[in-house]
Amino acid sequence: MQSNKIVIESPMSFAGSRKRILNLSDNAGVKAMLWFVVLVAWIFVGIWYVFAVGIFGWLLIPFRIFRRGSRRDKRLAAQHREMMEQLKREA
Repeated sequence: MQSNKIVIESPMSFAGSRKRILNLSDNAGVKAMLWFVVLVAWIFVGIWYVFAVGIFGWLLIPFRIFRRGSRRDKRLAAQHREMMEQLKREA
């Protein structure tokens, strides 16, 4: 299902960046090469957390909570849409 590919985690987190990058391809060979891109992204995210979050990170907490909620709502809407389409096909 397409809704299962929607990533809720932040793009500027280790888990979110990994999931988003590895979702780019279903091919196992390409995924192996994408791990290099994941490692580069993790270096960037690590630098982000050390410098940016250390300086003004507490100000970003409400924004990150709000954005996570909107990404979660997007996934729930996609799941609902897929379920309704499946019900229409069965009827």
